[in-house]
Amino acid sequence: MPNSQSRSASQQWKYSHRDLQRPPSLQHGISLAEERELRSKAAKFISNMGYALKLPQLVIATAQTFMHRFYMRESFKKHQYHDVSSAAVFLATKVEETGRRLRAVITAAAQKAKKDDSHQVLEGSKEYRNWYDNMMYYEELLLAVLCWDLTVEYPYERILILCKAIGASQDQKDSAWALANDCYRSPFCLQYGPGEIAVACMMIGSKTQFSNTHPEMALTFNLEWPHFSKMCQDVDADTDIVLGK
Repeated sequence: MPNSQSRSASQQWKYSHRDLQRPPSLQHGISLAEERELRSKAAKFISNMGYALKLPQLVIATAQTFMHRFYMRESFKKHQYHDVSSAAVFLATKVEETGRRLRAVITAAAQKAKKDDSHQVLEGSKEYRNWYDNMMYYEELLLAVLCWDLTVEYPYERILILCKAIGASQDQKDSAWALANDCYRSPFCLQYGPGEIAVACMMIGSKTQFSNTHPEMALTFNLEWPHFSKMCQDVDADTDIVLGK
């Protein structure tokens, strides 16, 4: 069961709905819709780099979380998302102890930025040096902006706890897992804790599965869970938040 100490640490990066409606980028002429689109592009860029580098999902989620946190204190106008995101990936590999050589990270970043997986960045070239300098600079800036607070909690372990509690099928688990991955394309992880995200993903994923096989259960599945409140407690989820009260 997730401990209360880690739960309190996660509160340092929780933002209200109102906070998320006024990120720093808005002060530089970027609309909220554009800001959300840039976050989505940055998250996708990180995912694409992660797949190219064969990184575990936790490392990808860590990098995406760093990116979302960064842009709650800095503007997309001042900092291009390719630079921030590539540095976030490099930093995340260190934090999660899944090291990748800097050359490999630079190659993946350059290929995904150009949308050309055959593109090669020669060591010693001007392009390589630009990527290297930017990655070193933004790694330091990320650490400064995040105040060296690199703690990230995820919904994945909690999803497994809930799957075991309800005897979920593999399809239910896969649906909830995919939804959790999708959450990192938006600042969802800044508004809700990993417990609430895990429960919401399980509820939505299960409804999706039941709507295909048992339509009559699709809209009431959350009420069918035995000991629903106890399960929420087990994963540190606020029941009222999950149910939108």
